[in-house]
Parts: sequence; C-alpha cells; structure tokens
Amino acid sequence: MNILLSAVKQIGDKGKIRPYISFSGDWLSDIGFVENALIQVLSEQGGIVFNLRNENIVYSDLFNSTKKQGGTLIRVNPGKLERLGQNFITSGKHIQKGGLSIGDILLVKYDYGIIKTRKIPLDFEHARLVRVGKMKRKYTEKTVPRIRLTGEWIASIGFTVDALVTAVLEPNCITFTLRNEGMEQYSELVKYARENNLKLLQVRNVKKFPVIDISGSGLEKVGFDIKDILIASYDYGIIKLQKLDYEKLGF
Repeated sequence: MNILLSAVKQIGDKGKIRPYISFSGDWLSDIGFVENALIQVLSEQGGIVFNLRNENIVYSDLFNSTKKQGGTLIRVNPGKLERLGQNFITSGKHIQKGGLSIGDILLVKYDYGIIKTRKIPLDFEHARLVRVGKMKRKYTEKTVPRIRLTGEWIASIGFTVDALVTAVLEPNCITFTLRNEGMEQYSELVKYARENNLKLLQVRNVKKFPVIDISGSGLEKVGFDIKDILIASYDYGIIKLQKLDYEKLGF
C-alpha cells in the first residue's frame, strides 16, 4: 500500500490566511500526475480526493460538474527545482468542506490516477509513519515482528542513548514513556514495571544513533503484524504507536 503523511498548511498574510494542501516529488509522475495533467479536487468526509482527469473529457462539462460538487480543477506544475519533481497545490473552500483546517495531519493513500487524504486524529502534535519489521529468534529460528524507532527525532524528545523507557502494550497500541528516575533507582523502576505489567527498555546506541527496539510474540498478541504501517504520534517524553484502521478512516 502506498501511503505517506502530509498536513494542511497556511498561505497568505494576516487577515487573509487560508488553508492549502500541496504535493511534490517524482512519485507523482509514477502515478500519472505529470506536468500539466488535469486534476479534479473534491471534498469528502474527513478529507480531500484528487482525481486524474486527462482522458475522455470535455473540459466545460468537467468544470461545471466539479463546480456543482463544490470542487475545483487544477494542473500539475513542472518541477522547477529538481529536488521537488512534479508538484501541485490546492486552496479553497473545498478544504474546509472536507472537515479540514490548518495544522491537521493527513494520511495520504495513492495509486495510479488517484490521491486520497484523510485527517488523522492524533494524541500529540507531531506524527510520522513506522513500519513493523521482522527478526528471527536466535534459538528457535522463529520469525517475529519487530519495531525499531531510531533517528534524531527520538533524541530530540528526550529518548537519548541509555535512557530508560517503559512500554505499555494494548490492543493495536503501544505507548513508550521516558523515565527520568536515573540508574540509581533502577531497582525501583524494575519493580514498578513488573507490578504494572510494563516492558522496561533502554535506549541503545547503534552506529551513534539512539534506538528503541521491541520485538516478539507480545507484539502479535496485541495485534501488530510484520509489514503493518503504524502512525507514531509524539511529544517530549512520550511516543504512541497505533495501528492504522483504513476502513475507519474511509479508505
């Protein structure tokens, strides 16, 4: 499944600020959104859909039909900057009509000729996508799911190398919480984790990057499978991983 994250941003000066959504990159060309391609933009419940409309159309008929549905027609712009590739932007009342506002985080699902966006309800302001990987058990050779969180982003929210972390595993959800008690209170933290059925982890140092690593059948028991794509919402000292419910989001 082809998915990514985007957001509703703002454009304009004070008093004339309005929301907009934009996309850029070579992936647009791969799904038919090439330079000057015509796009029909329509609002749907909780999001926006972008339909490629380049074949078997009468422009005036499409324009009138789109207008009646409260949408708009736009075209793909040429990639003036090589790093952007093809790109396009849309702004207007259809964004609010789709239930979106400035700052909303969007899940984007795309295939040839169509891009769908949906607002993701988040527990925290920031978000990113995480894919469930796999590993083999050393002695049993059994393949089990594995989640690795790594990069400067986890260090920036306090999860630095050697930091202690507790993990709460619930159906389709894992919450990592930074623990600042310090190593001198490690025994108390171990006791606390056992009494509350928490996993106790330590942020590892892998090639100079901090890594939070969790794996095993426990992930399967709460609903996480290999190749699942998760949404990670986070703030300082806390990361919440949730399994995406595509049907609930309207995909």
